[in-house]
Amino acid sequence: MDARLDKANLTERQRDVLARWCWDGQRQTDIAAELGISQPTVHHIISRAQRKLVEAGLPRARRLRQEGRPQTVSPEFLDTLDPKSVRAVW
Repeated sequence: MDARLDKANLTERQRDVLARWCWDGQRQTDIAAELGISQPTVHHIISRAQRKLVEAGLPRARRLRQEGRPQTVSPEFLDTLDPKSVRAVW
């Protein structure tokens, strides 16, 4: 798992944005406001990071929570993550 994530070569910002979006369930507009960037920029960061994950042989990231409610996630994607250290992994 770690080798494939390393192969994805995500930037620190991509890891942070994906963690906020997937694990924390934050909306793109909220992430943008906290980071001082535009919502389209957040969308671009997520899209680019997802492409890198797929190119590294990992499933696309999906939101784990939406407005505080659990959302169905592919089991393959969950198998690649350690929820206790997701920010360190991403």
